Amino acid sequence: MGALIGPLVARRIWGESTRALRRGIQVGFPLAACSFFAFSYAPSALLGALCLVFAHAGGSTCWVSSTQLVQLTVPNTLQGRVFSVEQAGFTLSMALSNGLVGAALGRGLLGLRGATLVIAGAAVAGALLWAGAMRRLGTRLDQAAVNADATAQGEPS
Repeated sequence: MGALIGPLVARRIWGESTRALRRGIQVGFPLAACSFFAFSYAPSALLGALCLVFAHAGGSTCWVSSTQLVQLTVPNTLQGRVFSVEQAGFTLSMALSNGLVGAALGRGLLGLRGATLVIAGAAVAGALLWAGAMRRLGTRLDQAAVNADATAQGEPS
C-alpha cells in the first residue's frame, strides 16, 4: 500500500517539477528511515504494519521521483543506457545488502531488530548522500530539465 500511495501523495503535495521531485526524494529517505526505526520497536503487528506502509511510501517516492528525474533531465538518446546502469546498480545493491543481512542473521551477528536498524541506517546514509549531492548539483538538474524540454520542443538550447 505504501509503495502505491507514497508517490501519488508526493505528486499531489509538491507537483512534478524537478525541484518537486528532488524534494520528494529529500523527504522520502528520512520517512523510510524513521519508519523502519519505528518498525523495529513496534509493540504490535498492526503498528508494525503501519510503519512498513510509511517506510515503503518513502522508499517508493524516492524511486519514482528519481526515475522521473532521469526522464526529465537525460537526453532521450541516452535514457536507455542511463536506465540500464541505474537498474544494474539497484540490482547489485539489493543483492549485496540482502546477502550481507542474511549472512549476519544466519550467523547470529544481528537479530531482526538489529537488521531493521541497519536498514534504517542505510536510509539515513542515502538521505545524507542525496542532500550533499543536491547542494552541489540541484540547480544543474533543474537546468538540464529546461534544456531537455527545449530540445524536445525543437528549440535551440
